[in-house]
Amino acid sequence: MVVTAAATLPFGEPTGLVVYLTPTGGAPDSIRAYDVDTGIVHDVSFGGDIGWYIRAIDGAGGAVVDGERAVLLADGEARTIMRGGDGGWEEAPNGRTAPGPDGGLWARGFDPSRLELFDSIGNSTGIVHELAIGSELYGSMADGRPVMRREDRRLAVIEPDGSPTPLADNALSPVEAGRFAEVRCEADQECHVFGHIDDTTIDFGLTRDADGAARRFRFQPDGPLVAVSVNGQISLIDTSTGNTAADIARASDQAWFGNDDQMPVRFLPGGRGLIIPTGYGLDLVDLTGTKITEVSLDMTAGIVNILGVGFAHPWEF
Repeated sequence: MVVTAAATLPFGEPTGLVVYLTPTGGAPDSIRAYDVDTGIVHDVSFGGDIGWYIRAIDGAGGAVVDGERAVLLADGEARTIMRGGDGGWEEAPNGRTAPGPDGGLWARGFDPSRLELFDSIGNSTGIVHELAIGSELYGSMADGRPVMRREDRRLAVIEPDGSPTPLADNALSPVEAGRFAEVRCEADQECHVFGHIDDTTIDFGLTRDADGAARRFRFQPDGPLVAVSVNGQISLIDTSTGNTAADIARASDQAWFGNDDQMPVRFLPGGRGLIIPTGYGLDLVDLTGTKITEVSLDMTAGIVNILGVGFAHPWEF
């Protein structure tokens, strides 16, 4: 099924961008893929229940949807590349997949606890790292090295030889292309959020505003911007200057998948803007905060959850 959701070419030229969304209801046996250029929403079947959703990312030659199973949508089929344990989400609350080097994909396996690298067409490379019980995959660096979080919440980068390099002590959000937020608390219990972007560390201030509302963060994977949300009011901070690049005076639904304390707003690649879930669907917003287009979606099953943004076209089977 396809649904026309918005006007075509909202950016005035083809982008190839796709937004991966949860479906309108029923069993977790499909996703919706919103084609930004055409404004069409496609229903894409997995051919079976994958045990609920955590996220969707590009990798291994297609879109990989992460649930109790990690399913690759590519080359005309839906293929399971990693099966999870019986606990599903509980065993990997922040997902069992992350981008790897050279277009590949890291997948978190259980029994035994391990991390396996798949190549750019979805085949195992034979590279496997054993993991301590209780560790979880927590994203990856810009060069594709995986990041693990231990039970004590400390992060480490897994080097090619399997050795861990400490990264942070108390991460607030999973690592996306090497970018993440970390909480540091002083002896007086005052806690600040620090953003890590490339080799730069930025103090974003207290974890909560004066009214006690938590600050939530989303980092631009390919640029210097950070979206900071308090009670749904979003500011874009340019970390290269420290200035506020834009204020987006609209509330977004404070719901997200996983246990990562990130807001559901997503940056679009290439500096195109952001995509924001709303009470009627989605808003496309440029980096000045100007709304480009509204995307109306079937909301009968409740709020739209954005699983990810990428370039795969999994409906083209």
